[in-house]
Amino acid sequence: MGPEARRDHLGGWENAGPTPAPRKYPDELRERAVREVQTSGRPVAYVARDLGIHKEALRQWVRQAEADQGDRLDLLTTDETTGIALLRKENESACRELGPSVSVYNARRRRPKSARSLPDEQLLTKIRAVPVASGETYGARRIHRRLRREGVIAARCTIERLMREDGLEGVIRGRRRRPTVPEPAAPRPPDLVNRQFTATRPNQLWLADLTCVRNWSGQVYGAFVLGIYSRTIAG
Repeated sequence: MGPEARRDHLGGWENAGPTPAPRKYPDELRERAVREVQTSGRPVAYVARDLGIHKEALRQWVRQAEADQGDRLDLLTTDETTGIALLRKENESACRELGPSVSVYNARRRRPKSARSLPDEQLLTKIRAVPVASGETYGARRIHRRLRREGVIAARCTIERLMREDGLEGVIRGRRRRPTVPEPAAPRPPDLVNRQFTATRPNQLWLADLTCVRNWSGQVYGAFVLGIYSRTIAG
């Protein structure tokens, strides 16, 4: 039976018409009703009856006022609710601009964590505990050894990735070396290929680069020439 039907005085059913829309109360009446409940100590039902307000609506107003005043920790404040609504609206707008629909975005947000993320979280907790115990001096290599001694088996590259994502870094002995310091006033060669590093035939485009490699005796500079079509180093 639909919501538009109700029983008559004979026990039958009659059409009650469309369900009325929720009543909109003025803000002044809302503030007055909440203040009356909080200051007089009268039951919510009595105050609602005297002011012509639905008792459940008044009860909800009182709960929200208590949350805004910091007396209830189980409810969000009005400012927090408004902020969440604005963020949700911005996310929906971003979804429309970037392509995925709002339903797809919400489905991904509610999706449970993947099988990879759960072990990563557990391993990251153990990784965070090692620098604290060592005075925040251990890097990925020493953390990897420490965890192996404790029976935690994990690849070193995984530890490096999690530390990089979490912003963890060990102490580097000595000074950080910067191989080259660009001079702002020095002329720079023009970009002859306009950042288009593609080639349709051999010997059409060659690129050269210079890099610095540290070794036991210091630093070694190496230069190489790369053929873009074959992706091979010519020399």
